[in-house]
Amino acid sequence: MDPQHAPTDPIPILNGYWQSCVLLAAVDLQLPQALAGGPVTVHDIAGASHLDAEGVERILRVLAAWGWVAHTDEQWRFSETGRRFLHPDSPDCVLGIVRHHLRLM
Repeated sequence: MDPQHAPTDPIPILNGYWQSCVLLAAVDLQLPQALAGGPVTVHDIAGASHLDAEGVERILRVLAAWGWVAHTDEQWRFSETGRRFLHPDSPDCVLGIVRHHLRLM
């Protein structure tokens, strides 16, 4: 790499890594499929998938901070952006490429 164009701040790279980890975990745990049917509670997702409810909620909160999901009361759902990129029926869905990256890890 040309030293003149080399990144000088490692923080954006590290942030990109953990963000990728969250997205990979969400897809691996099939959270997009759980949200595809409409609003659902954390306990519904956790119970149906035999997952830890606290862990599911943590991932959903990160996705909410990115604007990909939203919640009111106990109900979680896709935001417009999340529906575009994570809903299995969307023409812009990225689940396939995320699954590809999961297989590479």
